This record gives sequence, C-alpha cells and structure tokens, in this order.
Amino acid sequence: MGKDISEKSHIKFLNEAETLLEQKKFSDALNIARERLSLMPTDADAYVIAASALIGMGRIDEARDILKDVGTIISDFSFIYDRIGDAYRNSGFHQDAAFCYERFLSLHPGAEDARMVIEKMTLLDQEDHPFIESDVIDENIPEPELFTVT
Repeated sequence: MGKDISEKSHIKFLNEAETLLEQKKFSDALNIARERLSLMPTDADAYVIAASALIGMGRIDEARDILKDVGTIISDFSFIYDRIGDAYRNSGFHQDAAFCYERFLSLHPGAEDARMVIEKMTLLDQEDHPFIESDVIDENIPEPELFTVT
C-alpha cells in the first residue's frame, strides 16, 4: 500500500512538473523539484526536472552542477556493488561476485578503487580456475608441429 501512495505521488509530481515546464513556469518547476529532492534526495526525475528548469531559465552552470551532484551520487552508490561482491565472494558465490564487480567497474571506471576491484576479480578467477602445474606438464602430449603457410 505504501508503494502505491509513493508511486501516485511520483506520478502527480511528474505531471505537475511537466505541465509547469511546458507553460515555461521554470521557477515553479524548479521549486517543486527542489522540494521533492529535499524529501527524496535520490529521485532521478526530480533532478531532470530541476536541470530542465534551470536550462529553461538560462542558468546553464547550475544545471551542470546538478549533473556533477548526480555523478557523485552514482559514484557513492556504486560502492554497494563492490561490498556486496565481497559478501558473495566470501560465501563462495563467485558468479554473483563477478557480476557485482563488473557493475562497479562500469559505474566507476576511473576510480582508484577500480584497481582493487580488478585485483579481486583476478583472485576470483584464480579461485575458480586454480593453476596446477601438473595440468600444464604432461609427457603424453606430443609437441605441435611447425607449419608455414605461404
């Protein structure tokens, strides 16, 4: 039931905000977007409405600041994938861990922490495919012949 109320509230917000933007009432649209963000700081639609209103008002630098804020939020949330990947790996769920690490890297590719995650993925691969020297050296495998193609 709470989800229905929240969803209705979201739809109402979007309808009102889009109407305000269409009517070029950018200040009003910005105000309701900021109000929504004060209650729900991760509402993607509210960021879109706020940036659209700022762009409509010619406040381009402030719209760019919103994008920087969103980038920071995404970066902060990307660490969830890293931490849950660790939990999966520690519990032996390597495929799920790999998925989480890949998602982290896709959301946070240039981060210093990306190297650590790549190292974790390498360890994960080594855990799934351990190197055993006897697998490589086998007296019964004939040497490959050398061929040249002209």
